[in-house]
Amino acid sequence: MGSWAIVLFKGLCFFAALFVSLNVKSLADNGWSAFAFEASAAKPQEAVQKTTNNHSVYKLQDEGGQSVFASSVIRAGNDLYFLGPQCLWWCLGAKTPVQGEDILILRQIKAPANNELRVSWQEANDFVYLPQRQVIAVLDKSGDLFEYSLTASTEKRWSVLRANGSKLGPPDPEYISLCEADNNLLLLDPERNQIWLQSANTQNLQPLTAGVLSWKLKAGDTNLTDGIAIANAKDQIFVLRKSGLLIKYNINHDAKHHGSVRCYALGQISYKRPTKLKPTRLYVSGDGEVYVVERENNRVVRISGSQSSSFIFPATSNLRGMIKAGDGFWIIDGDHLVYKWNKMEETIAAKANPRNSDPRLQKLILPIAGQVLPGHAGVYPGARRLYRFGVHAGLDMFHQPGAKVHVTTGTPVRAACAGEVVRADLNYRDMNCATYNRVIRECFMAHQTSPKNEDLLRGCQVWIDSGNGLLTKYAHLDKANHNLHVGMNVRQGDYIGNVGVSGTGENLPGRARYPHLHFETWLDGKYLGYGLTPPETMSLFEDIFASGKK
Repeated sequence: MGSWAIVLFKGLCFFAALFVSLNVKSLADNGWSAFAFEASAAKPQEAVQKTTNNHSVYKLQDEGGQSVFASSVIRAGNDLYFLGPQCLWWCLGAKTPVQGEDILILRQIKAPANNELRVSWQEANDFVYLPQRQVIAVLDKSGDLFEYSLTASTEKRWSVLRANGSKLGPPDPEYISLCEADNNLLLLDPERNQIWLQSANTQNLQPLTAGVLSWKLKAGDTNLTDGIAIANAKDQIFVLRKSGLLIKYNINHDAKHHGSVRCYALGQISYKRPTKLKPTRLYVSGDGEVYVVERENNRVVRISGSQSSSFIFPATSNLRGMIKAGDGFWIIDGDHLVYKWNKMEETIAAKANPRNSDPRLQKLILPIAGQVLPGHAGVYPGARRLYRFGVHAGLDMFHQPGAKVHVTTGTPVRAACAGEVVRADLNYRDMNCATYNRVIRECFMAHQTSPKNEDLLRGCQVWIDSGNGLLTKYAHLDKANHNLHVGMNVRQGDYIGNVGVSGTGENLPGRARYPHLHFETWLDGKYLGYGLTPPETMSLFEDIFASGKK
């Protein structure tokens, strides 16, 4: 064999081995580089071909072949991790069947079991990787922070970074988004208009802004009260507000405050926003590119410098978390991971495809006529309830500015949908002081709310089963309609009871305050908002209960 032939043969062997390593070797071993290589090396036009095995779309499955619907994804070293409401998922690698879709195989990392730690994981909201400490931090919806160690020497991988507690007085903090900054955590808290610093060296949170409460805000004050997401890149902090405004902040050590760390606004990022922007997530890459995800509009807005563009997804999409890779990004779309090249972007004026909501929800009306939806996450499903260390499963309807009806004790409540009455507390007697205090004490001792105590705290209730997996619950009623009985059918809009304070403890002598309706919508055994972030839940409710509905 001639020398040129030997060189050619060795070259062919090398590329054959490279092909095998990229397609067979698991992502857990060296797959992020292989994964990114497939995305960045493939031609952009391949992504628009309706074919499989082009390495721009992966189906997410567990080791048993079942679909995985993750809420977010992060890169930790060379590995990919996905977040579910009750667990983490670790990417074992890619699988390319002879026929069908490319698959990412995910292994479940179970959340710490009850009584394994001093507090229990209730429902995950967000997570982030801390590279220096080699841990993944998970924020659950009750406000507790957990850590999962990635070091092989760790005997017990799960630990509690911080157990949440109510120490500041009303309103309780509401941590709806977090990011990593210099191996610490930053928590966005719109309820207390604050960014908190969580250091690994202390259980206490350090405030980074003045934290002026919403009803005391003046011109010039830092306003995070409608913030929905926080991100960090190159020691600059980005906060996305519900309106789509992007504010950039800097963190400095403040000598005037005895060396404490403070957060200072650097100004608003100017970019052309699409009409009817409904932001739900924020991602900022290391090179300064900003991505805003709109779940209800099936759109991703990319901001690079002063320029902005959009990526339009089909109406059947379910856009969740994303990561940057190569000349584009990966995004979770339902039970798939989809790659989009930057060259596939469209103008910011490109028409979006509003998300196809569940048809069972499309005809719902608000259970209080003349009301409007609240504007902050703390009263929506998925919010923390620190007085009982639980997670809120419903929408609290107080009086809202601009509403046609003022909500007070006795305000009529109507059925949000037609169905069969399966519960009606006609002869309800509220808890006395001793019972209420016992219930709260049990919640405190367990650092969570048992189903039995949660039911007691709902007070007087009416439940309506609309069939096909849809159930609505109306709680804290002053009284239920005495013409109701279990088994009867009601029409949408029928009177079912009156607003009250039952189950809240506010019925006790001298404490009859804050009358409101607690309204829960359940689909297939899960409350509406389960598995969603607070901004995603708010956006979903706004889509269901559009302003044009009566």
